[in-house]
Amino acid sequence: SLVGSEMCIRDSGGAWNTSLVIQGNAGSSGIKFLDSDSNFDGAVYAVSSMIGFLDPGGDWMIKAVNDSHISFHTNGATEHMRITSAGRVGIGTATPGNYHPDADNLVIYGSGNSGMTIASGTSSHGNIWFADGTGGVAEYQSRIQFNHNGNTLMFAIGDTEIMRFLSSGNVGIGTTTPKQTNGRQWLSVMSGSQHGFNYITYGNEHNLVNNRVSKLRVTNNAIGYGDSGQTGIGLSPVSYTHLTLPT
Repeated sequence: SLVGSEMCIRDSGGAWNTSLVIQGNAGSSGIKFLDSDSNFDGAVYAVSSMIGFLDPGGDWMIKAVNDSHISFHTNGATEHMRITSAGRVGIGTATPGNYHPDADNLVIYGSGNSGMTIASGTSSHGNIWFADGTGGVAEYQSRIQFNHNGNTLMFAIGDTEIMRFLSSGNVGIGTTTPKQTNGRQWLSVMSGSQHGFNYITYGNEHNLVNNRVSKLRVTNNAIGYGDSGQTGIGLSPVSYTHLTLPT
């Protein structure tokens, strides 16, 4: 029947596969869509246990293959993404299941350089979270987070931040404020309020360990242990005895 300019199909009690049946020949059938100027805009097409949408050029745009996959196409039926019957997603590849079984749920492939971008606001975070549940800390058992407000990269386990990289190149383990002095790159390692390794730096002076009880210092050609039971090789500060190494 017709209602205005529309065609209506009324069915009382019909099943999903009986309300409307379209049967073609040569193993295929379809519905063609034209605009008011009779231009071909696309089609719903079915053939050989496949159904999907065709673009105005007659090429696949979305194709569902029975018990196999759903694929997405552009540019003359070039496939760009596929969801397999196993639930794996391949971007740039039709066989995501060929990759390591621990990391094949989503595969991004390119014949050259490949990658994924997480774009966030200039004062917001970009995040990768690891979860084993949907409530509480199970939602974020581990996290990798980049903060664009300050340009810091953070690694955390649960609610505890483990490591932080600053834009200056300084690194903190167990602290969110690694040491930043003298224009050098520092590694600060803390456990609570106590320093295990206070800093490790590479420059004219190589300081390896500085904690509350003792200090080990390594310079270009000297080693020293100070504060109590001072021993030094090649160090001149008053807190160290020293022995100059040949140069």
